[in-house]
Amino acid sequence: MGIVQCKGVGIHYTVMGRGRNIVLVHGLGANHGFWGPRILLPLARRFRVILVDLRGHGRSAMPQVGYRVRDFAEDLLCLLDHLRVQQADLVGHSFGGVVSLQCAIMAPERVRSLFLADTRVRSLEGLRDFRDVRESEVIVRRLSEVGLVIPEDEREAGLWLLEQFASPGQDRTRRQLEQSEPFIPFATGGHGNRSARRWLELLQKTSLRDEIARFDEPKPERLRGIRQPVMAMGGESALTRQSIAGLVELIPSFESLILPGAGHFFPLTHTEVFLANLFRFLGAVRELRREERLLVRWPVEVAANGHALVSARTVNVSSRGLLLEACHPLELGEAVEVRAPQLSLRGRVVRQDREMAGPGFRFGIELGALLAPDWDWEALLLAGAP
Repeated sequence: MGIVQCKGVGIHYTVMGRGRNIVLVHGLGANHGFWGPRILLPLARRFRVILVDLRGHGRSAMPQVGYRVRDFAEDLLCLLDHLRVQQADLVGHSFGGVVSLQCAIMAPERVRSLFLADTRVRSLEGLRDFRDVRESEVIVRRLSEVGLVIPEDEREAGLWLLEQFASPGQDRTRRQLEQSEPFIPFATGGHGNRSARRWLELLQKTSLRDEIARFDEPKPERLRGIRQPVMAMGGESALTRQSIAGLVELIPSFESLILPGAGHFFPLTHTEVFLANLFRFLGAVRELRREERLLVRWPVEVAANGHALVSARTVNVSSRGLLLEACHPLELGEAVEVRAPQLSLRGRVVRQDREMAGPGFRFGIELGALLAPDWDWEALLLAGAP
């Protein structure tokens, strides 16, 4: 358990177990406690499980602004850096799946696979009325039975419903729903009430509502570049079918499953089925070979024609080459020398990507002389530099 500062925002996290890194990312209005012991204990017996509170949630700090999808993703990548995690499998529920997809776009080398639990990717759907979706009929009918009627002019029913569930005046409604539903947001009781108060504060005192409602990330054209294995599970009565259909078209290695009779919170209501599919999926994703593992980022200089031209930092290092980030361009095919303390490697530029999390470039460098196979990779990882 700890707090890591990510661009001045304190992000709370907890680590359980040992082994391959699995990051669990909760949805809006929840916190790391969403996953609960029935999910955590089986996972922690086999993996190193990393739990995070998204900014503004749980025990993480609540800045006034900074609630774009990429802000949440940058926090997650910052946490991986802090924990010196080379690569992780990301498991996201609802909005947590959107954050996980954005991480795979911004730093593909850090993400081994993605498992999405009832995740709506609104950038693939455009603006649509909640009531026009076939799967919403059951939800609307059940809500009306307890006196919750979505306003006609409400264009984002999900945030509206979360706000209603969190409101102190809805305690009776929450108790009514608890009698028939295995799980609802902000269940009555100590922890539920604290989470409800936290969610209302987040909506009322920050820019989250406006920034989330843009629905412009992850961008569909960037989703097309995801090459990691991705699995999406959805509840039969939930609203993710259109998102799944869009992801099928964009992501080559994509698998999906709809659970009959399940709703949005199926990881908690259908835990055994959820875990069985998660374990199966993770078991099919191969581990990286030792020489392919990511190193902690370290600064380098890239020189051409004997002159130092670009200050950069490594993003990925393998026995075949380097992936670098820099603020200045290099030409494809250009012969370069990569310099770091006690290290000089020659190669050429074989890849150039313009878009990054901020202004700058990414370059793939193919090495003329491969890194020695007997390098002490674990020592490099721990030292953070050659």
